[in-house]
Amino acid sequence: MIFPDLKNIKTIRKRQNLTQKELAKICNVSQSTIAKIERGKIVPSYNIAVAIFNALFFNRRKNKEDTKTAYDIMTKSVISALPNESLNNCIIKMTKNNISQMPVMNESGIVLGSITEELLLDIASKNIDVENTKAVEVCDEAFPIIPPKTDIKAIIELLKFNKALLVGSRGKVVGIITKADVFKSYDG
Repeated sequence: MIFPDLKNIKTIRKRQNLTQKELAKICNVSQSTIAKIERGKIVPSYNIAVAIFNALFFNRRKNKEDTKTAYDIMTKSVISALPNESLNNCIIKMTKNNISQMPVMNESGIVLGSITEELLLDIASKNIDVENTKAVEVCDEAFPIIPPKTDIKAIIELLKFNKALLVGSRGKVVGIITKADVFKSYDG
């Protein structure tokens, strides 16, 4: 792990809305130790530096965005395609609802795959008949399913590698999260 310069501890701490006393408690050091480090009076040991930076970058207690979960930011109405739905209907549904991707799910709610704009562009370039091709015949792999209590940091990491995430509870899909949902969560 590469740490920021020790001179930045005070600035980062203040951005996290932490007092010296709160940071000291999290790091299991005295408040005066934090004060001396921030003033450049002492150089902390490696272990104390690690504790400070872990507290500043992974402390979720004070950072409002970091306390949000999948349930807080998910879109609850999941628009999906049925397995035997034509790709033309999928395109119409995605356009009408202004979405870039959707899961393919059967009537029982079992996720079979996904349809994305990229997949549809690829299909268009191959002149595949969208009226007579069914979603299940060409769908990509299913989006990962995460629990409702998954924190936003984990969601962000997963969205770096996936177009969307489905939120599942008790074997049922209860929501979907896209990058747009994460960005909207920072509004309020």
